[in-house]
Amino acid sequence: RAKEFLNADLGIFAQDSWRIQRLTLNYGLRYEYFNGEITEQSGDPGRFVGARHFDQVKCMPCWNDVTPRFGVAYDLFGDARTALKASVNKYMAGQTLGFAQRYNPFSSQSDVRTWVDANRDDVAQDSEIGPSNSNVRFGEAVLTRHPADDISREYDWEYSAGIQHELFRGVSVTGAWYHRDAYNPTASINGPFTPANYTIVNVVSPLDGTVIPAYNLDPSKRGLVDRTDVNSTDRSLRSFSYTGFEFGMAARIQNATLFGGWTVDRTLLDHCDELENWGNLSAVIYDASGQNSLQPKSDYHFCNQSELGIPFLNEFKLSGSYRLPWDIQV
Repeated sequence: RAKEFLNADLGIFAQDSWRIQRLTLNYGLRYEYFNGEITEQSGDPGRFVGARHFDQVKCMPCWNDVTPRFGVAYDLFGDARTALKASVNKYMAGQTLGFAQRYNPFSSQSDVRTWVDANRDDVAQDSEIGPSNSNVRFGEAVLTRHPADDISREYDWEYSAGIQHELFRGVSVTGAWYHRDAYNPTASINGPFTPANYTIVNVVSPLDGTVIPAYNLDPSKRGLVDRTDVNSTDRSLRSFSYTGFEFGMAARIQNATLFGGWTVDRTLLDHCDELENWGNLSAVIYDASGQNSLQPKSDYHFCNQSELGIPFLNEFKLSGSYRLPWDIQV
């Protein structure tokens, strides 16, 4: 069975707060160390696979990262009723054993084979089972997917700015802007494969009758996987970005408590990368008039959702409570 081990998931941080008249600064620095491994593994032979053994693989992964934190608050009028706030923070992507599990050669595998029940006994004899149709490396204890030596941890930068104001005792309103960008996305490069290994098959869309090109892999290449995961070559590439505006109110008056707010936000995904431009694969694309032209895939595929005009979404929230006699709360 597949076995992984987490050697360390360590975080050490230092923080400080500095107040200068009406200005308050909060800042800190965090060091993170992560160390996982694939332990030594052995497997008994089975019907379709022989005995397997795989040595220990250390540093799956070994990461050292430093992340800053910074926040500022300003008492606008000096009466502690109106505050301007802003923050800039970096967060590393959460990680447990998922990284090591992704590359463990003892993870579950599957294969597709034909079976012809020649003697009609409803039992699949070895002589009746055909060769592999989908995974010629089925059962092998080999790394078919591995990380690049310099692969780095994904991380986010988060920014916020807002204002909070107390209308009168117990009642306040807030307005804030939030933005988050994720960086260091990974991409897989399959060494044995090139665009020449794919054959175009045009499929008719059942929605509008247009022809959509699909790409079939050469059968001789099925299962010959040797993927290397790397960080994007475009270091400025964001795998996703979030932008949100929040407006809220909070009230505590005698026995009543009320919270409410309105959020306008949008999340955009970005799958563009210049590692290997598979968009150079050409296909016959048919336009609305029925005419066809040879176009690169990138002409009709949006890898960045910011190009699609995705709108902001609205969300409203309202909740409250009231304390009745005998300590009953509604």
